[in-house]
Parts: sequence; C-alpha cells; structure tokens
Amino acid sequence: MENPPSASDINKLKRDYQELSVSLGSLSVKVNGMNSLSSQVLSANAIRLSLITMPLGIARVGAVAGDYWFGNKVVATHTLSGLARATKVWAALQTGWTATEAANWVEVGGGSPTGEFEYSGAFPASGVRKFLVTWAFNMYGFSNVLWWNMLGRVTKDSGSGHVIVPGSEMSSTPYAWYTVFGVHVAQHTISGSCVVSIASGDKIAFQFGNFVSAGAGTLTVSDLHTKTDSTGLQLTITPADNMT
Repeated sequence: MENPPSASDINKLKRDYQELSVSLGSLSVKVNGMNSLSSQVLSANAIRLSLITMPLGIARVGAVAGDYWFGNKVVATHTLSGLARATKVWAALQTGWTATEAANWVEVGGGSPTGEFEYSGAFPASGVRKFLVTWAFNMYGFSNVLWWNMLGRVTKDSGSGHVIVPGSEMSSTPYAWYTVFGVHVAQHTISGSCVVSIASGDKIAFQFGNFVSAGAGTLTVSDLHTKTDSTGLQLTITPADNMT
C-alpha cells in the first residue's frame, strides 16, 4: 500500500495549482486583449470603407451624365469706335464656336450659327434642371482712354429676346502696359460663372462688352482680339443639380 501524501507534498501541490491558476488567468487576459484589438482593427477597417464608399449625392441616371458642352471661340482683330462713356456697350453674339466636347447641347443654326446654345436633353422628362455655366477670356487692344473695362455675362432667351442671368456679369480691372502716341496698350483677363435653370429647348448665350468709367468723349479700341497664346473665349456648361 502506498503511503499517504505528506503535508509538504500537499502544500507543494497547492502552490503548483495556484501558479497554474495565475498563468491561466494571465493567458485569458492576453486572449481577451487580442480579441479586443482584433475588434478595434475590424471597426477601423469598417470606418475606412464607409468613408471610401460614402455617397456623394450624385448618381448616374440613364444618360443624364451626357448633358454638357465645352468649347471656344477665337475673336478676330476688329475695331470699336464711338462707344459712349459710363454706358455698358455689349458686342453682338459671337458665332461659329468650336465644340471640343458636347452632348445634348449645340450651337443653334447649324451652317448659319447664331451664338446661342440650346439644350435638347430629356432629363427631367418635364420641368427644369440646373446647369453651371463658366466662361473666361483674355483680350488685347489699343484704347484712346485709360479707364477702359471689359465685361462678360450669360444671357437666356426669354421667348421675346435674351435677358441677363442674374449674377453672371463680371468686369475686368483697367490695366495698360504703357501709353505711346496717345494710345493705351491694354489687356483684359476675366472669368465668371453662374447657375441657370434650363428646360429642354431653352437657349443661353455668352456675350462680352465694354465700359469706360471716367473721362470725356467716346471710346475707340483698335486691334481688339483674343490673345494668340490662348484659345479665345472659353465656355463650359455642366449639370449642377442633385441627380439622386
């Protein structure tokens, strides 16, 4: 018959049990910590993916994304004379624009262009949608007055003529490089933008003009043209409404 365990053996067994319990407890804490860290990583990944795929309020609906126009018009050298001061004098619409990219927008007139741009898209089927119209130009000329500004604006056909789109008009700052023989050599760089409500069949146009803010007499500008190192008048029409 085996001898019963001694008191020292029992005490050693108790110590071993306590050490094992502490080790298991520490291991459990580490496992729980790893689970918590894994959950944090998964949570961070979920947040990152939600940010990447966050909806922006814009979605393609059929051919909606195809409603746009971008192009330019080179203004040939010409002369203006007898323009009254302190009066906005608008030039005739520029015709024969070059379309670089276009869909559902076209310059009216075909072979006899008018300088008007018409929307023929079918979105929405009835009602209007909004378009952002941006424009820019760089023009150069010789003026007989120093305080000569150039202007730009967007107009919309009301059915009985074109009216200015509110907020679309911009003016350049008078700037002349130098004066020689009483003529001021000037350059005007100007841009603007506006949002327009458009239904299928509506027409808009871009127009530039001139204004003299000081002095007496009338304005004469010779050799007025878009700079040869630019593409002339630039016009861009893009959808600006929420399509979701």
